[in-house]
Amino acid sequence: MQFRRTPPEAAQVNMTPLIDVVFLLLIFFMVSTHFPDRQLPLDLPSAATGEVERLETDLLLVSLEASGQLLLNGQPLVEEELESQLMEGMQRMQQPTLIIQADRHTPHQQVVLVLDTARRLGLSRVRIATHEPGP
Repeated sequence: MQFRRTPPEAAQVNMTPLIDVVFLLLIFFMVSTHFPDRQLPLDLPSAATGEVERLETDLLLVSLEASGQLLLNGQPLVEEELESQLMEGMQRMQQPTLIIQADRHTPHQQVVLVLDTARRLGLSRVRIATHEPGP
């Protein structure tokens, strides 16, 4: 007795589990990757009489670039938002300290604007970041 043989079906690879694994890996790497804070390449002015201070936890860091770019704790903002953002940051801290990092070529008016805003808000602990002069 002869049985009919059915032709073998072509082998198929199910891609669904492979795609699921790739998406899970993608999500894992996106969640576990640490993106560094945005830092401006500032050329700080030098001061021979500057003091090294221990960094505290309640810091408000304002960075001013020579072109006028303004950042608060690494987040870009415009001059009109400076007062409200500083006030918001102060409310979350017990003893906030404002550190101003201004490029040596920053217009003086920008630094005065930040100092004036800090004074208006009652910030009494204000520091200006500098570096020691080279040899």
